[in-house]
Amino acid sequence: MAANVIELSSEMNFIVVDDAPASREGIVKSLKTLGFKNVFEGVSEGEALKFLQEKNFDFIISTNNT
Repeated sequence: MAANVIELSSEMNFIVVDDAPASREGIVKSLKTLGFKNVFEGVSEGEALKFLQEKNFDFIISTNNT
C-alpha cells in the first residue's frame, strides 16, 4: 500500500484557534520556528470564521472543548 505524502511549503497558510493564550502562542511559535511564514491566530470560533471567509487555509489547528 502506498503512503500518502503531503508536500509542505513555507508559504502554506495555517490558522491556530485556541482560547487558551499559552497553548495558542506555543503552537504558533513552533510553526514559525519550523519555517512557516503564514500563521494566523484565532481566539474564538467567531474570529476563526471571519478569517476563513477572507482567506484559504491549508491547515486548521483547533482545540476541541466538548
